[in-house]
Amino acid sequence: MKWLDLTRVNSNLFILDIEVDVALCISSVLFAKNVQIFIEVDENTAERELRPLQWQKSAPIWKSAYDNFAVFRPLRHGSYKFSVKDKKQKTHLTGYLKVAPPQQFAASSIVTLMPKLMGPFGEWSGVLGTFQKTVLSF
Repeated sequence: MKWLDLTRVNSNLFILDIEVDVALCISSVLFAKNVQIFIEVDENTAERELRPLQWQKSAPIWKSAYDNFAVFRPLRHGSYKFSVKDKKQKTHLTGYLKVAPPQQFAASSIVTLMPKLMGPFGEWSGVLGTFQKTVLSF
């Protein structure tokens, strides 16, 4: 199981693995406000319906900021919206978690490899001209 502090999500992008449990935590200051965590359901819906998760207590009971957590297991790829609200439905924290697809396309590979495969910069017009004649003429 991985641990994720949701109070740090605003400044960082967290990429989760599919079907791997994640313990979602918040700061003890925020938890003291008697908040509930809500996270998007697994079905992609236009309204992005959120469902509550139950807080669990760590065992043995530690004296730490991560004493209380909610277990989340993403079952699909894409983004999950989450929200932390108090009993009056005031939102204290909101954001998104990303679940990466199994094989990510690396755009940086194209940016770095393509120019190398095309040869010296001075020859690019010839390479592109040949490409245009052979591929685009069909």
